[in-house]
Amino acid sequence: MQSHSVWHVKVRRFDHNEYEIAEIWTDERRVPEKDEIIKVGVTDLRESGTKYEKILGKVMSFTESVAHGRTRYTVLVAEQDYGNPLDRQPY
Repeated sequence: MQSHSVWHVKVRRFDHNEYEIAEIWTDERRVPEKDEIIKVGVTDLRESGTKYEKILGKVMSFTESVAHGRTRYTVLVAEQDYGNPLDRQPY
């Protein structure tokens, strides 16, 4: 029987001091790799309304915990821009 894995992703963006919960756009049935680049989505609550942003992030670290046949990875990600202005989508 194959174990189930779940990624809980937190991303730190350029213009923020704290990590935010993010939605992963990458195959999360595998083990994360340090320094890999992944696609994530972040819901940004601004005064002018809610904005959903897709960004690229680099896996900085992760922790693993196992319970009831399920592996949970808490993945800390840092935003990457590769020279793109902050108002442009990198993909």
